[in-house]
Amino acid sequence: MAPSAVEIHKAVDGDIERLLPLVSGFRSSLQRSDPSDDQLRTAIGKALRDSRIEFTYAMLNGEEVGYAQTHYRFSVWTNSQAAYLEDLFVFPSARRHRVGRRLLDDVFERARRRGAKELTLTTNEKNLPAQNLYQAAGMRPQTEARWDNGREVPWAIEL
Repeated sequence: MAPSAVEIHKAVDGDIERLLPLVSGFRSSLQRSDPSDDQLRTAIGKALRDSRIEFTYAMLNGEEVGYAQTHYRFSVWTNSQAAYLEDLFVFPSARRHRVGRRLLDDVFERARRRGAKELTLTTNEKNLPAQNLYQAAGMRPQTEARWDNGREVPWAIEL
């Protein structure tokens, strides 16, 4: 059997229809039905036109099978860009072919080229495959304090 061919591409404005099944697949994996496909199509279009957001997608043997969404912002604390990986998703049928690792490595490289000094993300504590991927790529969970005065704790509110 021939080795799997994984290609990573930066999404451009015309790639909404490539990304929609991937983002929709992620939504379904979370057992959610919202936002709708029409709402996702609109949101993806807006995101693709925002220079602070970057989508990449993975193709395995010529088929779209995964994507990453990275957000960039300027940080006064590092005097540089900071990157936040909002999404990394690979269809279950394409896992174990290094697609997630290739996407993640590409995200790291793109962030470096944009001048980012740090990339952060969050993942569900029960998502062990994702945690294993991030650890294998050299990331470490921030369970210890990064600063002298205690740990940073993520907070959220739905508005």
